[in-house]
Amino acid sequence: QEVFDADTFTADDSMGVAEFSVTDIYDAAKLDLKHASDGTRIKTIYPVGANYLGGESHVSWKNGKVVQDLILKLKNVDSGSVVLQLEWVHVVPGVTL
Repeated sequence: QEVFDADTFTADDSMGVAEFSVTDIYDAAKLDLKHASDGTRIKTIYPVGANYLGGESHVSWKNGKVVQDLILKLKNVDSGSVVLQLEWVHVVPGVTL
């Protein structure tokens, strides 16, 4: 996905492209975690050239939810990164968000 800055008085500028996989958080969301303690680290993903991580990424159980914290290096720029926290949301068929 392309990342833009948020300018108040001028057009937003492209900052680069961020790319990540949802496979790890998806796999964790399928686990039975009802007895897991808050803060349980489910998986650690290490930075390698193919995943554009700027550091270790952790999939954890926090406040009854599966979350993943990421620092992503931006592509197509000299430097830059974006910090994200993904939260898995189970969607019930037929329910509109």
